Amino acid sequence: MFDFYGLPGDWPERKAVASKSPGEKAKILEQAMLGRIMDSLGDDFGQIRLMPYIQLHEFEALLFSEPKILGEVLTRDDRPHRIIRALQQATGNFATPEEIDEGQTTAPSKRIRSLAEHYQKVTDGNLAATRIGLQAMRRKCPHFDGWLRSLEALGQIC
Repeated sequence: MFDFYGLPGDWPERKAVASKSPGEKAKILEQAMLGRIMDSLGDDFGQIRLMPYIQLHEFEALLFSEPKILGEVLTRDDRPHRIIRALQQATGNFATPEEIDEGQTTAPSKRIRSLAEHYQKVTDGNLAATRIGLQAMRRKCPHFDGWLRSLEALGQIC
């Protein structure tokens, strides 16, 4: 799993995807990554052994699948309404949580931190992910779901 926002500028096809939709960006970059690795290792490597995944922005985008649950995790008092409303508003501006943009102040983690300065990716992020659940993330994040489906299909081949 790689975070699109954190990819180096010389990543294969990075510049070529600038004007593409978020879903197209990820697919093109994943194929470029797979192609580069297969070219360097030779044809006997086989595509089946590598399932590249580019997280369009960052892990926290998946947490926007359920703004109410995320808001409850982020709230240290008994009034999570302000945070939940802000999270819901942020998700309402995008077709999927995966598309929440990567700007310096608008990346998913930056949005969360602007609402809850105490946010810690490892503890709060994991707690929110556990409470949200994989199924909710899959329903709201089609690119993530597609990658997981590819991995699950491997189990049917063996």
